[in-house]
Amino acid sequence: MTQTRNHPQALKAYRMILRYLRSRKVTVGDLVPSQPELRQELSFSNDTLTRAMKWLVEDGVLERKQRAGTMVLDMAKARLDDHTVMLAMVPHTTLPDEPFYGHLLRALEGYVREILGANVRIMAHVVDKQGNATWPMHTFPGLEAMVREGDIDAVICPIAVDPVATSKLVELGVPWLHVSSWEKTAHGVVIDQKPMMLQACEMLAKRGCKKLGVVTKDARAKHHNRYWNALIQSSEMLGFTALPAIEAGDISLEAGRQLARRILKIPARQRPDGMIVINDVLASGLTDVLRDQETYRPEIAVQANVPGTLIFGLPVIRFDVDVYQLAQQVVELLRSSWLSPDKHAGRQWLNPHMAHERARDMQTPAMVVAD
Repeated sequence: MTQTRNHPQALKAYRMILRYLRSRKVTVGDLVPSQPELRQELSFSNDTLTRAMKWLVEDGVLERKQRAGTMVLDMAKARLDDHTVMLAMVPHTTLPDEPFYGHLLRALEGYVREILGANVRIMAHVVDKQGNATWPMHTFPGLEAMVREGDIDAVICPIAVDPVATSKLVELGVPWLHVSSWEKTAHGVVIDQKPMMLQACEMLAKRGCKKLGVVTKDARAKHHNRYWNALIQSSEMLGFTALPAIEAGDISLEAGRQLARRILKIPARQRPDGMIVINDVLASGLTDVLRDQETYRPEIAVQANVPGTLIFGLPVIRFDVDVYQLAQQVVELLRSSWLSPDKHAGRQWLNPHMAHERARDMQTPAMVVAD
């Protein structure tokens, strides 16, 4: 169907009726509330609702049957025109240290257009990402009002947000999908670090490593139970010592360099002979300093969040996160949430895959290379 619909309030009513039906997880054959009930629930005029209901019937979403009423025919036939997706992203000042988010935003914008349609609107909301704590809903000022007014139809967010607050929006038929590494989310696509950790531990142990440490921003890494538990499990099976989390305090090239200098101050026998670095920017700074050491050359595995853009000063075992697959998967999950409300969106996993091992004999400090 290609006809243009130029009635803003009826378009809004169309979306709000869809949301109302999604919130009730309707299936084929379910009866739709009467128009007076919808008018009371959604606060649209009779003329506006009549026009919106007519469009839903024309699209094949609803079916009118004499004496039986209006019932759900196929939610998957709903038009997504006029829908708005909010992309919550970190500020531009964060991107030099965490370029992953810039790549993710670009990928999400592309897949929203490709999978959901060119007429779906994108609204960007910048949040000040600091730490790994769960964010409250007031991090997004005005969002709840925009949801109530029908201005936002879904949120894709890469930071951890209070699940109690987001569940209220999901109950209203507005999907809130996480996309990143926060494994406690109920809905979204999560980078699964457990398989990477198991494989990295096995490879480092085979290379003779006896003391393995995980390098991360701070000790709250232990809250990522899947990969932390995988480290402990591997240490018991393979016989190496799992060291306490090695905290960098920040995610940046300079934080990685400072961490390397701190490690070099530790007595040689207490240093890790193997490290698994959960951030590629940290690993780049870390290896920039360690490459000049003749007597201390630890084995290193890295989770690379931005494939191909960072240089490492030492050979590393690299596990790449496919940012574009991550974005595609979450947008497809959003489409399913909109068009198949009877199917639970749930949580999906994306595994980092091992890239080829690379060694670079660098003559200059490790640096971020532009695309």
